[in-house]
Amino acid sequence: MVSDRGLVREVAWSEVAPWLILFRVVSLAFDPRKLVLAAAGIVLTWGGWYGVADLFSGSSRTDVKEQVGFYRTWLGDTPSPGTTSPAAGASSPAGESENFAVAAVRSAVRVISDVPVRLSRPFRDLFREDASLTGIAMSVLCALWALAVWSLFGGAITRIAAVQLTQEQRYGLVSAVRYAIRKWPSYFAAPLFPFAFVIGAMALTSLAGLVAQPSAGFVVTAIFWPVVLGIALLLVILLAALLVGWPLMFACVSVEGQDAFDAFHRLHAYVYQRAFQFLFYTVVAAVLGTLGWLVAWLLGEGVLYVAAWSTSWGSDAVRDAEIFSLSQLDTVGNAATAGGKVISFWTGLVQLLVLAFGYGYFWTAATAIYLLLRRDTDGMPLDNVYLETPVQPQPLPKIVADDKGVPVMAREEGEHEHIGEDAPPEGGTPTA
Repeated sequence: MVSDRGLVREVAWSEVAPWLILFRVVSLAFDPRKLVLAAAGIVLTWGGWYGVADLFSGSSRTDVKEQVGFYRTWLGDTPSPGTTSPAAGASSPAGESENFAVAAVRSAVRVISDVPVRLSRPFRDLFREDASLTGIAMSVLCALWALAVWSLFGGAITRIAAVQLTQEQRYGLVSAVRYAIRKWPSYFAAPLFPFAFVIGAMALTSLAGLVAQPSAGFVVTAIFWPVVLGIALLLVILLAALLVGWPLMFACVSVEGQDAFDAFHRLHAYVYQRAFQFLFYTVVAAVLGTLGWLVAWLLGEGVLYVAAWSTSWGSDAVRDAEIFSLSQLDTVGNAATAGGKVISFWTGLVQLLVLAFGYGYFWTAATAIYLLLRRDTDGMPLDNVYLETPVQPQPLPKIVADDKGVPVMAREEGEHEHIGEDAPPEGGTPTA
């Protein structure tokens, strides 16, 4: 008799290598619902930042001028490997093709890394050494605007991703937006918790600065300098976790359905207790995101090129060159005409959706990393998520009186009632 003892019938990869869930993030980031939400968030963020930059454009401060330039050109400064042309693949020598490939990879890396860097720019500007009061005011407005926008759209994206990654179910766009609106205060307040501690600590350390103004006070400040260093250590611990892990707060609210305080607590617990796992998951997600964005960019460029190329078969050489120029959003030829503006609009929309992939991937990857860190720290299964399943109240049965006045439960519709009659025997008929 042949024994099959020791044969491996099936490998539970979710238990052996749970981080493989990150590979699903790339395909999930192409979800049209996430692309629409991310694109809307990008446009609204840029619009708000542009408006704030206009308010402070008259300032002569160096830090303010730098911020105005960044916020005005944020959306237009999108990394791109280059432009395509009708003969790009036919006449480019090997060296140029290699340079293009290197530029494409560098651009993809920059896009993926720029998502958290750009969104956190206003918060980081608050800690600039040369920050003026005007610059701080501008940074606060831009930070609050970005946080308000992505508390809605980032919250909706992470909610969709949470249900997809845990339950493998479809979660509607309207349901995600409703959830994000209901939980918007938690999304908005979660990253502000550490800043509340920072403000309180700064109020204490500022007293040391006031005391140090006279010479005698400077000696007193020097004596209590270890206390200042201790407060600074606390601030570094708080801000370091926030700097690298703030997207996990949004994922926590979407997965757990809890408040901002729970997200704040879990952030520090997961980041510091599972620092190496967090670093590993982040590196894997960054590599996969780079490959995913290259696919998204090639798809977008392919659509624009094929549209221009196919149209060129029915046009002359002059119009052909103009169409290809418009497909790259160049303001040459007839780009200023009504037709050029319309084509440029649709071309810009395609490129916006390509850029939106990076933001959709960012929030989806943050959700997957949160699930993995929660599993490593709390032992929680990956398929555990808060679901809104309101219990529909069941109506109480209707009570009626029989012919003798005894209350009885009414029968369901379609069933025969035999009031005043004996119950029929099995297979028989009722008797009078």
